[in-house]
Amino acid sequence: MKTKLWMLGMAVAALTSCTQSEVVELPESRVIKFESHVDKSTRAVTDLKVSTLTNYWVFGYHTNYTIDANTNAYTFAFDDDELNEVFNNNEIKLSGDSWTYEKDGYWSKGEMYRFAAYSNGNNQLDNVDYKPGADQLTFASYTVTDASVDGNKLDLIAAISGDRTGESGTTDVQLVFRHMLSKVTLTLINASANETLEFTNFKIAGISKQGTCTYNYTNHVISWSNLSNAEDFSYGDAIVPPVANSVTSHPLEFYMIPQSNNEK
Repeated sequence: MKTKLWMLGMAVAALTSCTQSEVVELPESRVIKFESHVDKSTRAVTDLKVSTLTNYWVFGYHTNYTIDANTNAYTFAFDDDELNEVFNNNEIKLSGDSWTYEKDGYWSKGEMYRFAAYSNGNNQLDNVDYKPGADQLTFASYTVTDASVDGNKLDLIAAISGDRTGESGTTDVQLVFRHMLSKVTLTLINASANETLEFTNFKIAGISKQGTCTYNYTNHVISWSNLSNAEDFSYGDAIVPPVANSVTSHPLEFYMIPQSNNEK
């Protein structure tokens, strides 16, 4: 009887030791890292740039691939209904001189990866969806506030990376952010050397403030649809002081959903 109890005790001890040693540390070289750039497009806003981008949010998914023995072509498919998730609207923020990650992701051999990221004036959004199968990032019911509300300095930028294999994990994922909104600049000119030029409740009529933005990686096409909430777009007040012997200008800059405006 004592022998049987002793053997049972040894089995329990062995089972316990196994459950306590199942932590596997992955090498730092397999951690997924990102390198961000902001496109210098002249058609859109430029306020969010490398020097002012401090927070962005990422999506990432992976799927297995095969290689054709004759052509060396990769074959893979992302099923948007059954995704292998790496990141899902997780934050990456600047801390000092380096980027810190809310969640760590790791490269796996034999897997193909796709990533997308965005920043709304260094703020997070809820109505964002990335479909790796279509390689498409969608911002549903995105709303732009009046320029008179908190200065309206929200510059929406987004990036989608190219396909990456798990074997390429020693180099950072390149994220080239592109601007989703248009920037409008109106210049008020005061030619008087004596009088202050004042504008009260400056506004533009018939501007749609809400819509759905779709950014497709193919040809980097940015499109807006379902525009709604068309009303006056208010900037607020503006003052252009006089300057002796010169013309003083005062730019009014704000961000809008790209659209046509037929109001007179």
